[in-house]
Amino acid sequence: MKLLPKTVARTVAVIALALGTVGVTGSPALAQTEDPRATVFPGNATTCEEAGLEGEILTPGVDFTYTGGGPDDQFVTIESVSEGTEVTGIVVKGGPNYNVYVPGTLGLPADPPWEDLRSPLNEGGNIPTISNWFVCGTPGDGNGNGNGDGDKCCPGLLGIFQLENINQNSGYINGTHGWKH
Repeated sequence: MKLLPKTVARTVAVIALALGTVGVTGSPALAQTEDPRATVFPGNATTCEEAGLEGEILTPGVDFTYTGGGPDDQFVTIESVSEGTEVTGIVVKGGPNYNVYVPGTLGLPADPPWEDLRSPLNEGGNIPTISNWFVCGTPGDGNGNGNGDGDKCCPGLLGIFQLENINQNSGYINGTHGWKH
């Protein structure tokens, strides 16, 4: 069977179109979804009470260690918790809403590390950078016991990470007396 040039061109076009369609429909879109380990809340929470969590805001570097969570980051990981410290939840804000993660629920392990915690999707369906985050609970006394009285190394410091208006010289965040990342 001899193919005419027009037939060859049409055949190539049909094959290219078919391959293009298969290529588009054969590869799933990289759609973002909410983190199933977290509960999304509208607005902003800056205290444990506002986030519906027991305890107080814990002190980073004393009550827990972490990576990420900086002004250009979309994720924070809580690496470890000091002996005797009880974590009741982690709040991660970015965009118009915030996520609350509760250890031992919704698939989040009961013990750290708690990896790739993030804020909820923004209106465009993307993961925004973190604007602020904090960890709630009861600090330990360093001897494996929760102290329950809220007395920590640094009285008066909230331990909240609010990444707007950072005063680079003081190491504290303007207006919140929180910790700078």
